[in-house]
Amino acid sequence: MRAHLRMIILAAFIGSLSTIAWGQQAVDTQLWTGGTLKLRVSDKLRTHVEEQVRFTDTISTLGATFTELGFQYNLGKHFAIGSDLRYYAMPLGHDRARVAVNLHYKWRKNSFPLSVHYRMRFQHTTEPTTGKASSYLRNKLGLGYNLSHIVDPLVEFESYFRFNGKNEFRRNRFTIGLEWRISKRIDLVTYYRIQNEFNKKEPERERIYAVLLAYDLDLRRPQANPGPGKADIGARRIDARAR
Repeated sequence: MRAHLRMIILAAFIGSLSTIAWGQQAVDTQLWTGGTLKLRVSDKLRTHVEEQVRFTDTISTLGATFTELGFQYNLGKHFAIGSDLRYYAMPLGHDRARVAVNLHYKWRKNSFPLSVHYRMRFQHTTEPTTGKASSYLRNKLGLGYNLSHIVDPLVEFESYFRFNGKNEFRRNRFTIGLEWRISKRIDLVTYYRIQNEFNKKEPERERIYAVLLAYDLDLRRPQANPGPGKADIGARRIDARAR
């Protein structure tokens, strides 16, 4: 198992090397802020509502806002499926609508601090005013470390493969961050992300700082007289970080 973990860490590191070669690309600094309301409907089903605001042009211009509705359904201890619907309001361009279908996998062993999570996402985005559309397959691999009861570090690498016209890789992301537990129901995620585009005439590169708040509301009915030692099934759910 240790050998497998070393290979995963090495693969994430090698993949991130492509983000270090700055080349001649123009670099934009952005700030992403927002909040998410997570609802635990049952032991297997969760829904969420997210609102986010993104600033571009060296954090001087409102680039976009979006509202997202989604759900996630646990298939077992390690796997989950879900879907999201997101609408972007673009002050400097055309609004966009996006639908995504997700497959999640998470591995974590009791008493072992390291966790591995993987997400495969198919998304389709349209611009209602122009009719333009694009489809991507996204693969994200992440590592988390249970450092303390207050904060946990994370590292992630994600690739984007575009289907429309030319089938080719178009973007990747490398993220390092911290997950803060503010209270039993409130979490704060802060991260730094490098995002690269390629296979384009004028590829873009962004340095992104993010501050995202989440509130977890449990709608499950409390169990009457639960048996001794009965585990909370919801505690084994697969985390669906919407980043």
